[in-house]
Amino acid sequence: MEFYLQFGHGMMEHSRYLLRTWGGGTVIVSPRDLEPDQIERFSADIRAIDHGGVLFDPQFYLPHADHARLRRHDYWPGQYDTANFWSGSGLADLVARLRQLNDRLGCQRFILPGLLATSVDDDWLAHQTAVLETGSRIAEDMPLLLTLALSSDALRNQDQLHDLLDTASGWNPLGFYVVCEHPNGDYLIGDPTWLANFLDLVAGLRLRGRQVIIGYCTHQFLLAGL
Repeated sequence: MEFYLQFGHGMMEHSRYLLRTWGGGTVIVSPRDLEPDQIERFSADIRAIDHGGVLFDPQFYLPHADHARLRRHDYWPGQYDTANFWSGSGLADLVARLRQLNDRLGCQRFILPGLLATSVDDDWLAHQTAVLETGSRIAEDMPLLLTLALSSDALRNQDQLHDLLDTASGWNPLGFYVVCEHPNGDYLIGDPTWLANFLDLVAGLRLRGRQVIIGYCTHQFLLAGL
């Protein structure tokens, strides 16, 4: 098990200090918490630390998001129309811009964008497949991490979880960046079904030989190390 820092508001100096103290580490950079010009400067600072590295989370979970800082980044689509984005050039443009940004930040692995699944259905699985295929074409020389962003309801549904794992057996990224919504927004989770299915998901992906990075963790998620 390896620990990364999930970047949040006001964490630039904290991240620099901790990585220097620890003798290295990886920071998952957040576009929601950094201006476009800050991202490149901050990533350069992290890479300048011995054994320091960065990953970039596109945070494309809700394409209609109106968060001002997110929308200021040049990879974010100016207009998002579901039909045109997925059937036209929108997805390829997004992945290409993210590839360029990952290059500028010096990321050694590419976290592909992923929509939040309110439910794991055929449309969502098809979108995930399209993202992976587009990423494999545009960034074929980079190790890819496919985002799996699941709502709390989706994760609590065992049938949907098994559909995801069955489909994932046909995907071939280096690994998965797993982001799971907490039930009721709780910091510590007391829902045994959610926790059991979360472990089932992580184990299922690991048994398929894939790396798993779990985003937005609390200390409760240490159980995933099992």
